[in-house]
Amino acid sequence: MVESASSRKDGKVVAIVAAAGAGHRLGADRPKAFVRVGDYTLLQHTLRRIDASTAVDEIIIMASFEMCATAQEQARELSLSTPMRVFPGGVLRSDSIYEGLKYLMRDDADETVGIVLIHDAARCFAPTELFTEVTEKVRALMAEDIAAGVIPVLPMVDTVKMVDSADNVLGTPDRTRLRRVQTPQGFDAKLLWTVHQAAKDEELTTTDDATLLEKYQLGVATVPGSEEAFKITTPTDLRLAQLLADEECEG
Repeated sequence: MVESASSRKDGKVVAIVAAAGAGHRLGADRPKAFVRVGDYTLLQHTLRRIDASTAVDEIIIMASFEMCATAQEQARELSLSTPMRVFPGGVLRSDSIYEGLKYLMRDDADETVGIVLIHDAARCFAPTELFTEVTEKVRALMAEDIAAGVIPVLPMVDTVKMVDSADNVLGTPDRTRLRRVQTPQGFDAKLLWTVHQAAKDEELTTTDDATLLEKYQLGVATVPGSEEAFKITTPTDLRLAQLLADEECEG
């Protein structure tokens, strides 16, 4: 059973949603998070799933400056039960997450943030239970004083080749040891804020928050991911998302 925020001794759980990406590869006429699939935009699909999770106490949306008002309006249309705020993100994804953490970890914050979940708005069909599973795994690690993050993963199904700069094959890694990484990724909030500050000082950028922990020799644990938590990046992904949205409407 997931405890409510008021009863948690380790602080509240906050989900930071990365929604500032332009999504050029999708070929849409607007930022990816605001593309409509079925009855909702990708951002709205994401918010509905997070809101249905009793594990999350607050949602922070990081959108581009130009889309902040739109993000606010789309969130209000859903009448979310989970408190929500919208902030302008940075040029890079890592900049957006840094700014979200900076707000959450400020000295004058009303409540302590214990766990932070980082989620891509483009993974808008990630099941609600995945947020709970990641949160509970992080909480278990924190209870044992283990400094680590938690990421959802899936087995690699394709054969993978390593290539050189000219795309000549160098080798074939053993795919049984490889995993596809998804979001939400969960962390002890203080730990993630510490590594983000260090990365900022060193001008390091990543597209994956768990990678920052790896760079600083910190552990990363895993939980089983979901095929539904795929990232919508290309027009083909968008067509698959439309099929899922249609099934949801029919159900």
